[in-house]
Amino acid sequence: MFFSRGKSAREMLVDILKKAEDIRNLRRPSSLEELAQKYSRRLDEMIIKAEKEEALHYVGGQFDIIAQSESTFSLKVELYFQNSQKEWVCMRSGSGVLNVRYLNNAARQELIHKKVISFDVEEPLTSPDSQVNVVEENNNAKQESEIVPFKKKELS
Repeated sequence: MFFSRGKSAREMLVDILKKAEDIRNLRRPSSLEELAQKYSRRLDEMIIKAEKEEALHYVGGQFDIIAQSESTFSLKVELYFQNSQKEWVCMRSGSGVLNVRYLNNAARQELIHKKVISFDVEEPLTSPDSQVNVVEENNNAKQESEIVPFKKKELS
C-alpha cells in the first residue's frame, strides 16, 4: 500500500477517521478489536509519513471507541510526537457519529457498559520478515514496516 501523495500526515489523519471508510467497508459486524485493527495499517502509514516528512519522532498514542448512545458511537485518535527540539506535537482526529450496526452484539454490550474502549497505538517497527507490511516507494527504494496491532487498555 502506498502513501497518499500530496497529503500531509495531518490531512491523512483527519481523512482516516472523518471518512470512516474502514468501517463502512466492513462485510459483517465486528468486535472492538477487529474495528481497531481496521485502522492500524492506515495509522501506521500516517505515523511513518509524519516521522519522515515533518522530522518528528513518534512517542505513543491512543485510539478510542466511544459510546454516544445505545445506537451510536464515535472514534477518536490522539498521536504524540516530539520534534528535534524535544517539543511535544499532538495530532488528533475524530469521526462523526456512527451506527452500532457495524459492531457485533458482544462489542455493542461492552461499549455500552464501559462507555469508552481505549487501545494503545504502538510505534510501527521496521522488520524485513514482518507478517503484514506497508511499503513506500521512494526513488525506486522500498522500506517495509511491520504493522503492530493495537493493545487494548483495560479500564476499571
